[in-house]
Amino acid sequence: MNSFNYFIDSYPINAILDLELFAVRDFLLQKYNINSIYLGYNKITSEIFSNENQNDPAKMLTGAKSIGHTSILGFDIDEMKQALMTFDEIYLCYCAIPVDEMDYLVENDSIEDWEVEELLSHTFKRNFVSIGSIPIENFERCRTFKFFYIL
Repeated sequence: MNSFNYFIDSYPINAILDLELFAVRDFLLQKYNINSIYLGYNKITSEIFSNENQNDPAKMLTGAKSIGHTSILGFDIDEMKQALMTFDEIYLCYCAIPVDEMDYLVENDSIEDWEVEELLSHTFKRNFVSIGSIPIENFERCRTFKFFYIL
């Protein structure tokens, strides 16, 4: 598989974020011996706080707006607004890993999703949020491990 096929979202394309997310993917691949790790990132703009697009499925179900294939569910909205006023470029980044109905990793069923979240937060010194899941390829549920990246 071409390395760029791991990306679900990459808007706008950014070489720094590609490298950062490949580092997360490589770490998880080595640590848990799993291959199905998908990546994504999207630039956050003030548009996500507008009242437009009220038909957004994520907004209707959870109150959190979609950004690409994932959403801002699990993040402090006021903190995000403040960050957008302070910094020019903020991205919502994530990796997605298939989980079963009990939230164990499909390719390594001895590991629960919360264990991955804790390890990622500790290793990469970022606040990872694992609320939410998305379907990818043949997998019904992939847990998203999301974090913000400021350029």
